[in-house]
Amino acid sequence: MTSLDFSRWRTRPLGPALLSALACALLLAVPSLAGAATISYSGGSAGVVVYAAGPEETLDTDVGFRITLWKLPEAAVAAQWRDLILHHTGAYLAHRFDVFRWTFMTPDITQCLPAQLGVQGPPAMIEELELAADPLPREKALYGYLRPFYRTPVFSHLAWAVAALLVAVGLLVRRAPADVPMAALMLGALAFTASFLPISVACDYRYLYLVDLAAIAGLIYLALDVRLIARVRGRMETA
Repeated sequence: MTSLDFSRWRTRPLGPALLSALACALLLAVPSLAGAATISYSGGSAGVVVYAAGPEETLDTDVGFRITLWKLPEAAVAAQWRDLILHHTGAYLAHRFDVFRWTFMTPDITQCLPAQLGVQGPPAMIEELELAADPLPREKALYGYLRPFYRTPVFSHLAWAVAALLVAVGLLVRRAPADVPMAALMLGALAFTASFLPISVACDYRYLYLVDLAAIAGLIYLALDVRLIARVRGRMETA
């Protein structure tokens, strides 16, 4: 069994501690800070295994390392977390913000599984279940339809979050009876998105579908608003 010596862990220089929402926004907006928090472990059959916030981390590819990590005593793992958070707060926050950046901003959408083709999993399990792993023709057609939108606002959680925020503000200002639950939907979706800051572990696009769908629902709600349509028509007629 591969031994794990925590003294062999090392972190790269991280810069100032990020202690506020403003710092979070800065980290999301500045690509040069991406990947600032990385950890490398020298050892195991895979040589140097590197973990980073992006989807291409290889920490889990060394079987011996993974087995050893899962067999560590809970007290030892808890102690390491406390030490990291209390004595290396800047490094911890920088890493959490960077992981959230990948989940929320998806800097490279193609690495964050915007569309799933075929069946993926351990080959032995797929064979045992007699599943057809190759993509079906309709899946390939769907992929061809979606791909041109990958680097557009259509596949941007940030764009949909901004839309949801604007819809929520507009509805709360107007405050018609039906506006309140719709505004609550927008704010709830934004709160759900923010909850991924402390817990997100991967950048799969599907994790934040809620904020996209909530924003779309809010925009449709406004587009179908009879009073808003009448007001716009009245202004066009008076003009």
